Amino acid sequence: MASRLPITRLLFLACAASAMASGAAADDVAGGRVLARAWCSNCHAVDGVGSAMDAAPPLREIADRADLGRDRLRGWLATPHDRMPSLGLGRTEIDALIDYLQSLRN
Repeated sequence: MASRLPITRLLFLACAASAMASGAAADDVAGGRVLARAWCSNCHAVDGVGSAMDAAPPLREIADRADLGRDRLRGWLATPHDRMPSLGLGRTEIDALIDYLQSLRN
């Protein structure tokens, strides 16, 4: 017969799961920053670092655009425009980049 978990242990497990979920969001922002520095800084300014080509606005400027919500950014990163190379990013990487961009918003 399976033993039942005491209520305090269940509460502890629920709190731990919640903490891990909020930690995952922080990891997504940090992971997105790493990706941005590795991939995007070839053309865009990332945290004040990068080539910042004339045609490529700084990522902070992109982040502040009201017309670029999560869905639009996801589509844009999955099928980049003609000046932007195809990076072959997976959904997790795209979501991390979006989380990072959203963390830059003023």
